[in-house]
Amino acid sequence: MESAATVTFRVRIEQPFPPEVAVVANQATVEAAGLDPVLSDDPETEPLGDPTATAVYVTPEVSVADVTVPEGAVEAIFTVSLASVSNRPVTVSYESTDGTATAGLDYESATGTLVFAPGETVATVAVGILDDVLDEPDEMFIFNLTSAENALVGDGLGVGTIVDDDEALITVDDVAVAEGDTATGEAIFTVALATPSDREIRVDYTTVASTATADEDYLPASGTLVFAVGVTEQPLAVPIVGDVLLERDEVFRGMLSNAVNTTIEGAEGLGTILDDELCAGPNLLVNPGAEARPVDGEIPGWTMVSGSDWQRRFAPPEPIEGVAFFFAGTAGLAELVQDVDVSAYTARSRARTTWRQAAA
Repeated sequence: MESAATVTFRVRIEQPFPPEVAVVANQATVEAAGLDPVLSDDPETEPLGDPTATAVYVTPEVSVADVTVPEGAVEAIFTVSLASVSNRPVTVSYESTDGTATAGLDYESATGTLVFAPGETVATVAVGILDDVLDEPDEMFIFNLTSAENALVGDGLGVGTIVDDDEALITVDDVAVAEGDTATGEAIFTVALATPSDREIRVDYTTVASTATADEDYLPASGTLVFAVGVTEQPLAVPIVGDVLLERDEVFRGMLSNAVNTTIEGAEGLGTILDDELCAGPNLLVNPGAEARPVDGEIPGWTMVSGSDWQRRFAPPEPIEGVAFFFAGTAGLAELVQDVDVSAYTARSRARTTWRQAAA
């Protein structure tokens, strides 16, 4: 009487196989009369024609490592590796997906396939990084191992971190403005960011007196400047008080503090108030050498007090200024006078504000 039996063998391999090993000898023998040779039922095992030998394939685990690069880098290099050596080709598919970084703006999307030849354990994929001048937080995207042939996907998610290298540092410039006489003008400082930002930026400002006096030479100013997303400049206007006092140029300062979402690089701007009270000429005189051509018989700036025979002289002596000067002609004595406005000196002199300068 014939009988049939099914025998199942489980083989455990204790140590890794070197890549050149593709066949292992069976260590079990079935001894039973009338039974056919025992063949492997492993679906991946090709019949070897030898019931005492079984093909053995190594199936490694594949993973990808995270990578961090500065925004100015040309590319991010992801390293894909097998946990052990394989004795047959391994194929791995990959693709990138957005995180906080956006494909086409922050990095170049990537998709493709890697092939590990038997014995190879490391491969790399370069993903292009796109630089910009925007101050923004660090951003990330995902490098995903989507599938593998002849390998198991272990850590299949690689994180690519792009470290921003732009900073919207804030500064205030210097400004100079004419004082004016009575009307109130403005000294306008420019507060600027070094680069655009993707966040709203705020900074406080105030004025600080120096040689200029608050409320007398300028009106104090303080407040907060707000930079909307993408805006890089804001004006800081300080009213200037004009006068008719002859004085030195004066200065005050525009100061920045308490910046939000940025760092202050230049906190102080110098405001210069340029005095515009000027002398009319040497010795405060108009046409001091009386060399200007007469207009309708009058010498510009001068009044003839006595004598009327003023003539332009071309003969030596040469005039000190201009190309000629006037002399009294046939008159024995001639006198010129002009009134000089010295109101600009009222703070320095208690004398009358109009002097009379005479020339004979």
